[in-house]
Amino acid sequence: MNRRAALLIASLLVTSGAFADDQDIHKMRYKKDHALDRVTEKFEAAIPAEARLPDGSPDVNHPAYQQVKAQWQEQMDRTRAHYDRMDTRENLFETVWQELSLEPHRIGSQESLASAFGQNQTGSGGLASTTIPSYQAAYGLSGLTAGLRGTPDVAAIATGDTGYASLSAKYVNGTENDLIHGDGGTSSAAPLWASLTTQINTIFNDQGLPNLGFYNDLLYTAAVIAPGALNDVNLGNNINSFHLVDRATDYFNSFKDFKAYMIPTGQGYSATSGYDLTSGLGTPNGTLLARALTWIAHDQVSFPGIADVIDQKFGGWVSGADQSLLIQASTVSGVGARVGLNIGGTITSFVSPGSAPFAWTSRLAEQSLQRDFDDGLAILFDKQSQGTVMQMQVGAGQSLSVGIDGHAALATQATLSSSFGFADFFSGGDALRVARPVMVAETVGARNDQDAIVRLRQVDTDQLALTFYRVDDFSGSIGGLQPGSAGYQASLQARAYTLGSGGTSLDGPGYGKYAETTLRHVNAGDLIAMQLTDKSTGNVYSAFTQANGDGAAHIYNYGANTYGWESGSDGDYNDMVVQIDPTSAYNHGWLV
Repeated sequence: MNRRAALLIASLLVTSGAFADDQDIHKMRYKKDHALDRVTEKFEAAIPAEARLPDGSPDVNHPAYQQVKAQWQEQMDRTRAHYDRMDTRENLFETVWQELSLEPHRIGSQESLASAFGQNQTGSGGLASTTIPSYQAAYGLSGLTAGLRGTPDVAAIATGDTGYASLSAKYVNGTENDLIHGDGGTSSAAPLWASLTTQINTIFNDQGLPNLGFYNDLLYTAAVIAPGALNDVNLGNNINSFHLVDRATDYFNSFKDFKAYMIPTGQGYSATSGYDLTSGLGTPNGTLLARALTWIAHDQVSFPGIADVIDQKFGGWVSGADQSLLIQASTVSGVGARVGLNIGGTITSFVSPGSAPFAWTSRLAEQSLQRDFDDGLAILFDKQSQGTVMQMQVGAGQSLSVGIDGHAALATQATLSSSFGFADFFSGGDALRVARPVMVAETVGARNDQDAIVRLRQVDTDQLALTFYRVDDFSGSIGGLQPGSAGYQASLQARAYTLGSGGTSLDGPGYGKYAETTLRHVNAGDLIAMQLTDKSTGNVYSAFTQANGDGAAHIYNYGANTYGWESGSDGDYNDMVVQIDPTSAYNHGWLV
């Protein structure tokens, strides 16, 4: 197997991961250097004669020279900034490692094209001969893999523009003074996963959980409920397979391990959105993956009795509880779709407009809730509208099915996500999510009186504030009072959680900004709801439509206990993105 591919995990095959395209980087740097040279040449020619010495060189003390120099410096700074921005735009991506080139080759009179197939590219990915495991089937890969085991599961950065700094053995043995050297391939990517797994095990132990052990199955659940935990690789392919032959052909494999004629097969796989047979589920965001895995583990260990959003029954789906459900349509941009929602035999039909090209996804919402996420990037994707969002009351055991543009939509991954508050129905490129507007506080070991971390990202210019409060059921009632009824607001305030920063109202951090605090005295199994106040307009928005004066849904479920609020009318549901994390503050709090 190719050592310079990139990774896998626990006994599975190896896939690739590289960052940026070296050729494009070199081209961009050449363009930048050339442009800077042109600026210097231009301003050297602009130095007037009176600012030159008899030999023609500049008189650096002459005022005219100083003026030209200042203009030169300003233009150099602008040029550097211009190409640095272009460099960022063009090269911030991950791609399957594939670095192939052809050059003329001759042995005697035999001419061919030589390439080092097997050296600088991913060397695995595809289908195993074993039957598809249950977790890949639950993820919905049976069609892609024809019922076989798909590989790989995950990937990691291998090399490219982000090599690994490794301790030099020659430094250790005293023969050289260089402390570190660059490295890559499986030599770096596999240890990255091994060390990440060790760190996650440490966190599991800190939270009273058993060791991970075999956790390939948990990775697929994490990819569904917390897409931000894995970076999706969408570029590149592993079309580099070949077989060696003992006769002359048009292609010669120049890789030092082979040095023989070959026949390239032209067969392989390409990276696509979601799982693919080149990069699996993607590369890890270590912190977000660790959080997701702990949430999954606590759900399985301590909260097996929480009602799922939907349950499988008689070949279909039924509501797992009496509950208020958000109905969130994600439809192809510029097209939209007609959606039919059948609940207990009653059909509700509506046409959802196409989601905007850069509407916030679950991955973006979750990854924006990191302290070092770029504020400007959050603002860049403001005002990108979602599809239709509404809310409906559903009774326990009521049947539930979805059709999109006349085709039955399938809840392919619902067995993985339903215990975490949502389920997605897919049809082609469209989807409909049914989700709860409240979250269950699945605390460490089902302990009471815990702190929960609250993370906020505001993408709105108004002054916004949030209140968090405890409700009695998935419909949002408090002491028999339903949202919007007389006395409910007073009951809400009486149930409001105290914040670690003091009080019960949490102000937003400002446009594009991030903040975090804690909810105090959270008990195991608490059902936590929210209310948003727009201090700039005076409007108050509930997580339940019947309490909103406009009757509209103002909250969006992004999964992973992450919600987006809509305080205006642009329908982007990112005015305040908020996540409630009931486990990370426990013990050492390493995931805070």
